[in-house]
Amino acid sequence: MAQFPLSTVSLRRWLPWGLGGLTIITSLGILGFRHYQRQQVSFISTSVAISNSTLATIATDAAKAIAPISQTKTTVITLKAVGDMAPGTRYSKTPQVEQKMQMFAGVEGQLGWSDLLIGNLETTLTNHPYAAKDISRPNVFAFRTAPSYANLLKDAGFQALSIANNHTFDYGQTGFQDTQTTLADTGIAPIGVKNQIHYHQHKDLTVALIGFSTYQYHNMVQDLDAAVALVKEADAKADIIVISVHAGAEGTGANRVRPGTEWFFGENRGDLHKFSRTLIDAGADLIVGHGPHVLRAVELYQGRLIAYSLGNFVADGALSVASTLAESVILEVSMSSEGRFLKGKLHPVRLNGQGFPFYDATGTAIKRMQQLTQRDFPETPLTIQADGQLLPRTL
Repeated sequence: MAQFPLSTVSLRRWLPWGLGGLTIITSLGILGFRHYQRQQVSFISTSVAISNSTLATIATDAAKAIAPISQTKTTVITLKAVGDMAPGTRYSKTPQVEQKMQMFAGVEGQLGWSDLLIGNLETTLTNHPYAAKDISRPNVFAFRTAPSYANLLKDAGFQALSIANNHTFDYGQTGFQDTQTTLADTGIAPIGVKNQIHYHQHKDLTVALIGFSTYQYHNMVQDLDAAVALVKEADAKADIIVISVHAGAEGTGANRVRPGTEWFFGENRGDLHKFSRTLIDAGADLIVGHGPHVLRAVELYQGRLIAYSLGNFVADGALSVASTLAESVILEVSMSSEGRFLKGKLHPVRLNGQGFPFYDATGTAIKRMQQLTQRDFPETPLTIQADGQLLPRTL
C-alpha cells in the first residue's frame, strides 16, 4: 500500500501550454480529481493501493471534467497600452477645440482593434482652482485639465486609465476625487486608487487591473508586501492580472533598466526591476511601465511580458518632446486565458511639436527598443523584429 501526501497543482503556473497539457503522473499514484476553479486543479491523495486500471479510469474522468471548461474559455485576449498622457493641461499651447479634437487623429488606426486599451493619465480632470504644490519653485508643476477632455479619451477608445502617478494629487484630494468621478462618469475605469483592484470583463475572462506609483497615497511600489497581497487578492478572482506602474528616474538619461533603487530630484522612485519580477512571481501576467518619459527595454520573464517604460504619448505643452522624449510606442500584447504571453507588437509613434502622437513609419522607436533590450536583457527569450513584432523564442 502506497502513502501519498496531499498535493495541490496550479495549472496556471505549472503548465505553460494551458489545460491541454494536463498529465496524470502514474508513478506518483494521484488518486482523484476534486475540483477546478479558475485554472486551479486540486488533487487529493490518500493512503490506498492503486492499480493501473484504476489510474487509467481516474485520468479519463479528470480529463472529461476539465474538457468542458477548457472548450468554453476564451483562448486569447489582446490588450493595447500607451505611456504618459497630459492632455489639455493649463500649460497647453493648443487649447482651441478644433485642435484638441485632432489629438489622437495621427494614431487612430493603431489605437483601434483591441479588447482592452489602457494608459497613464498624468494630470487631473478638475475645475478646482487651488494647486496643492508650490509651483513657484523650480521643477515643480501642477497639471490640470478641463473635465470635458475625458470625452476625447473615451472617444479614442480608452477603457481604463491609471491615476497613480506624481501629478494626480496636484490639486489635492479634491482634484484626485474629481478625476476619479469624471473618468467613471465617462465610462473609463480609474485604476491606481489605494488598495483597490479594478475588474474588467472580456467575454468569459476576468482581467484585474492594479495601478502603482512611488507615493504612499497610491498603491506603493516600495511596499512589496502590500503589492504582493493585492496581486494575490486579484489572483483569487481574475484570470489575468495587469499591472500599471509609474516609477523610475526621468529624462533622456533614464532609459536604462538596472537593478536597485532609482532616484530623481532626491525622491525614491522605486526599484522597478525588483518590483516587476516580484509581482510576476506572485501571479501578475503583464507589467506596463511609465514615468521615465522615455522608452525602456522589454523583458520576457516567466513567460510574462514586462515593458519598463512606454515613454510619452500626449505631451500637449506640459511634457517635453525634446530629443528621445518624442519617441513612443503603442504596445500590443496578446495573452492566453492563463495570462501567458503569446505575441505582441510595438507600433512606433513620434510626438509632434504640439505634443500630439503620430504614427512613425520610420520605426525609430522600434529600433530604440531593440537596442535597449539587447543592452539590458540580452538573454531574454524575446525577439523584436524590424516591423515591431514581439515573439517569444526558445533559448
